[in-house]
Amino acid sequence: MSELNIRPARPEDAKEVAPLIYSSGPRAFEFIFSNGKKQACLGFLQDCFTRKSLMFSYEHHHVVEDQGQVVAIIGAFTKRSMGKTQLSTGIQIIRYLGILGGFKSLLRGLKFERKLVKPPLIDCYYICHVGVRADYQGLGIGEKMVAFIESVAHEKGISKLSLDVSVINPRAQKLYERLGFSVIETNESYDNLLDDHRYMESSL
Repeated sequence: MSELNIRPARPEDAKEVAPLIYSSGPRAFEFIFSNGKKQACLGFLQDCFTRKSLMFSYEHHHVVEDQGQVVAIIGAFTKRSMGKTQLSTGIQIIRYLGILGGFKSLLRGLKFERKLVKPPLIDCYYICHVGVRADYQGLGIGEKMVAFIESVAHEKGISKLSLDVSVINPRAQKLYERLGFSVIETNESYDNLLDDHRYMESSL
């Protein structure tokens, strides 16, 4: 493995990163966007990634490269930047999934945001869509990406990092705790197809 490089994501990364984004929350993605159909979910994420002004757009993500191959991804939002994506993301959901399927996904997504994984607070830089290729896990890439996002938050003058982690992913929670995050609250799932989530913050 050569020296890893973190760079802004590009539209042409879509095919490589869609499975990585999906891996950050497969049960949630399938529940909201595809009724349990993984390939349909991957297709949606890949399409969105190539477009501007969407929640899953390349604009809000950075990737880690090893010898020209994308091996990891991380996304981050402020309250304002996420808010700007909501209308256009909703429109794209309806375009991609159709009127009936799109409205069902919108309703599921709105309930998910209201009850389980809430939008960023005004003083937080929110980390999301953290995914590392299976053969690169355990090499410190997650820590490297979080440190990079921390430096971006400093540049933006933001005082906290925040994120949500599924309770069935204790390995990720332990990593975040080691990096200075603390559990603020646990949000219980309202559907047996979804996991409970822990909301965590770290002061910079």
